[in-house]
Amino acid sequence: MISKLRYGLHAFVSTKIKNWQHLDEQEASVWIRRWIGKRAYEVFWQRLFALKFFEYKDNLSAAWIWSRIKRVGVSRKSLMQEQMGYLEGGSQTLLDEFGKAISALGGKFNLKTAVRQLSIKNNALDVLRTDVDSRHYDAVFSTIPLPLVADIIPALPDEYKQKYRSVQNMGVVCVILQMKKPVSDNFWLNISDEAIDIPGIIEFSNLRPLGTHVVYVPYYMPQTHAKHDMSNDEFIAEAQSYIKKLNPDLADDDFSHAHVSRYAFAQPICPPGFLKKLPPIETDIKGLYIADTSYYYPEDRSISESVRLGQKMAAMYRG
Repeated sequence: MISKLRYGLHAFVSTKIKNWQHLDEQEASVWIRRWIGKRAYEVFWQRLFALKFFEYKDNLSAAWIWSRIKRVGVSRKSLMQEQMGYLEGGSQTLLDEFGKAISALGGKFNLKTAVRQLSIKNNALDVLRTDVDSRHYDAVFSTIPLPLVADIIPALPDEYKQKYRSVQNMGVVCVILQMKKPVSDNFWLNISDEAIDIPGIIEFSNLRPLGTHVVYVPYYMPQTHAKHDMSNDEFIAEAQSYIKKLNPDLADDDFSHAHVSRYAFAQPICPPGFLKKLPPIETDIKGLYIADTSYYYPEDRSISESVRLGQKMAAMYRG
């Protein structure tokens, strides 16, 4: 009971913190244990940290985990009820509206066009080379993962290249299951069971009605992890076995379809002092702006943060 009270107090206090910079230099697990105690940390957090960050689990910024706690805390309609929302039609609704607005202003989209290299001349942008053509642009906004920037822009100063390459990311293998029955009544379910090697599941159809039951089973892991090379079928089989452990009433024929997505840059790893490690978005190269989801810090990845950062980068441009 004492552990639960300390856990609740920590969550409550986290929702009231506004100035988070002092948490940037603190290590997350140390900060949490200091508030809730060793026992509560072992039950509530230890397994989640290990399955999300593996060898990086004891070197994470307290500011990053604080923002996750606060986001969940302030989403509560009451002490016992969370209140969340979704876009009708999904993220595509927002993308379509952005597309219409940009096209109306004269913007053009070159989809499925790979950028190969950006050259620099006299400390300013020179030529952007793609699979289709090579041309000069007054400004370039790069939002590709930071570790890839140095290869695309080889003329960057070595100091900047090193900073971009030093930002590490956790990859993810996400198993998406379509089912005939729900697994639970929850949208988001954290898992601390030693027999289940996933930090949780996301039952998206419990948030947004889809006419069917859709469950995300995320396997976060570094690309160096032995499990990363498992086949899609192996991941699907394992995910389904975990789902049946969570809900023993489910049978094999309750799984309708399955799909596996993989992404190498799913989650930036934010160690203590991460804020100081990030280079400025506006570079020393005239017209060149560089950022990715690392710059949401201390916030986590979300559509809201994407929009906020996009507005911030656009306001920097002085063309």
